[in-house]
Amino acid sequence: MTRAEKKRVVNAIKAVEKNTSGEVRVYIEGSCPADTPMERCLELFQHLDMHKTSLRNAVLIYLATDDRKYAIFGDEGIYAKAGVDYWQEKAAVLVTHLRSGAYAEGLEKCVLAIGVSLANYYPPTGNHKNELPDDIIFGKF
Repeated sequence: MTRAEKKRVVNAIKAVEKNTSGEVRVYIEGSCPADTPMERCLELFQHLDMHKTSLRNAVLIYLATDDRKYAIFGDEGIYAKAGVDYWQEKAAVLVTHLRSGAYAEGLEKCVLAIGVSLANYYPPTGNHKNELPDDIIFGKF
């Protein structure tokens, strides 16, 4: 991922988080070390303390580029409000771009799509603060 592509994804995260009290993070690594990408995503969600946001409204987008695997995990607050179909729709946004190798575009569009719902369910509050870093996290490659 080029510097410009990284900036594009981070800018999408920053834009989303201006309109919500929710949090979005992106984690990218080469290979998925777990049996499934969802297991890895959940492991990372816990490791990154994303379950500790005040409203339990954080979302992690996980991508293993070499394996072409992905997962999206939303904490209990947003998951309960959005429902199962919602997550499948957001995954479809990501998959369409991943198939063509447009990782940055797929991540950007997925972040922005998730941001619409976060803003709807969790608008910013008067004391809103950014609880988690916005940078992309890169694992082992």
